[in-house]
Amino acid sequence: LSSSPLNLSVSDVKSWDTCPFKGYVQSVLKIRKLNYESDKADHFLNGDILHETIEESLKEKNTLENIDVETLQKNLCSAIEKSKKRGRIPDEATENHIYSSIWRKLCGFKESKGLEYYGDKRLVANETSFSGHILGENVKLNGRFDTILEDEEGKLYILDYKTKGDKDWSKDNLDEMSLQVILYYILLKSDTAQKGISVDSECIVESGGFYSLNDKKFKIVWPTVEEQGFTLDAVLINANDRINSIL
Repeated sequence: LSSSPLNLSVSDVKSWDTCPFKGYVQSVLKIRKLNYESDKADHFLNGDILHETIEESLKEKNTLENIDVETLQKNLCSAIEKSKKRGRIPDEATENHIYSSIWRKLCGFKESKGLEYYGDKRLVANETSFSGHILGENVKLNGRFDTILEDEEGKLYILDYKTKGDKDWSKDNLDEMSLQVILYYILLKSDTAQKGISVDSECIVESGGFYSLNDKKFKIVWPTVEEQGFTLDAVLINANDRINSIL
């Protein structure tokens, strides 16, 4: 990557894996777009509002299966109001568009495919930061977990929220599986990483996955459905090969 020490986010590594040129420009040359197209700006804003809506609802109800429509709607309105006060929503028309576009998909959250897998796990933490030299002494990796859940046996579950999830998950190709939750796993299991919560490196991380708002599905990276046959070992070996090609 570079002869100088690097500070990389999990998103930087994900970008590098998807497009090496983009990763180099962003991570090494530090060149980033200052002006985004309006639809790109809306994408970031909608994503922030989605995260806050689900995370605040989960904080109130403690498990995903306990979140009801009324709680989601209340927290969506609250998240939009906060964005207005921060100056991110310029007018009423934009506000109405954001509300309707998110709520149209979020109102069916209780019927999301795969909810039963994560539904009864209790909340451990939302928006938790981790960092460490897990990719080598020359690279410090920084990650911010959306949600960490825990089952009755104390096993942990990593969950990330996406307005779109089609580029982060593949049903039959490990090379197209996003490195994001895999790097979160490595950070969580590291005995040297700085962690925003107290987690033993010997903990069992049972699963990592995404919630895709776009198609209302919980997409599990591991352990995956039987017809895929992706074990955690296979996922980690694949991720290690891809990371080594970057470094």
